[in-house]
Amino acid sequence: MNGFFDRVSRRPIRGVFIARRWHLRLKLVYIVLYPFVVILWKVPFFILRQRSWPLAIAFINALASFFGSITYNLFVLAAFLASSSLVLFSHNKGLLWTSIVILFSLMLVAYGRRFISIFRAQKVFRIYERVAGWMPKIQKSTLNLGEKIKDIPYDQLTPEQAENWNSSLQSSFVLSRACLFAARKLRSYGKSGFGKISSAFICVFLTVATIIVFALINLGLYKIDPGFYRATETPIRFTFFHYSLNRMIFNSIPELEPANAIAKTVYDSEALFAFFLVVIFVSLLLSARTQKQIEDLNRTIEKIEAESQAMDLAIVVDFHFETVDSALAALEQRKAGTTSFLRLLSDTL
Repeated sequence: MNGFFDRVSRRPIRGVFIARRWHLRLKLVYIVLYPFVVILWKVPFFILRQRSWPLAIAFINALASFFGSITYNLFVLAAFLASSSLVLFSHNKGLLWTSIVILFSLMLVAYGRRFISIFRAQKVFRIYERVAGWMPKIQKSTLNLGEKIKDIPYDQLTPEQAENWNSSLQSSFVLSRACLFAARKLRSYGKSGFGKISSAFICVFLTVATIIVFALINLGLYKIDPGFYRATETPIRFTFFHYSLNRMIFNSIPELEPANAIAKTVYDSEALFAFFLVVIFVSLLLSARTQKQIEDLNRTIEKIEAESQAMDLAIVVDFHFETVDSALAALEQRKAGTTSFLRLLSDTL
């Protein structure tokens, strides 16, 4: 009977222990992923409060340049999450060595790609052009007037036909003004000098990634053999992030020092990565690619403006107006739903 009560009394204690262990693991995962929270949530929210389109475009360009292709990003993210999870929660030496090699390889690939990008034109402007090229196709797919409605004066349309007419005109207008708005903001971005901020954002991303990866590498080495390091006390996981952060600024901490050839090699490697990061940052600011970026930006702006003009021409031809302004005035007269938005958008251009 006593054994039964002992088992019953132990279950809540065991449940509390398991809950605390999972709570600790969730905290560790949050710490590892916190830079992504900052990059994908806190920084965009800060930019939104600044109400600066050039700054927002610089941030978008930095994201597009840093993360590159979707396939590459998915592979890197999967490899990073798997390796970091093993380092944090596994004690198998074989798995820890494999994770350390993968994490170090990810750093080499990231820095290599970034160094090569110094001598290449940015792909982000091609993305803008491609998106702008989709606009006329979207306009054609949403323009459902039909041949009969095109030739009938608006006053003679049935209520259903009139609603279709207004809806098609509004959709065409929104797409056209969106292209023109994007072109104007890109031109403002080009004149603002915020292009160099994109380089700063990229280097911030690399810095954060380097600190996290080397913290995980050092943690993995310590779990393999604590003798790799000299510690004043048993280090916690945060100690390794503190250790890695200080190494990035060529500093050391008394709580943790490398004591083995492997640990010292990793220690010096992080310093080399920090040095290459400075080289990459200076190269991004001073390289001949700057003039190429200006040329690519101007070509992109011209492409987007051409798409907007083509859609304006389609509005005039398909809806039988003399000018685009007269089409907007007709929408205002009929009190279409998005007229106030279109007028506000047009006035800002």
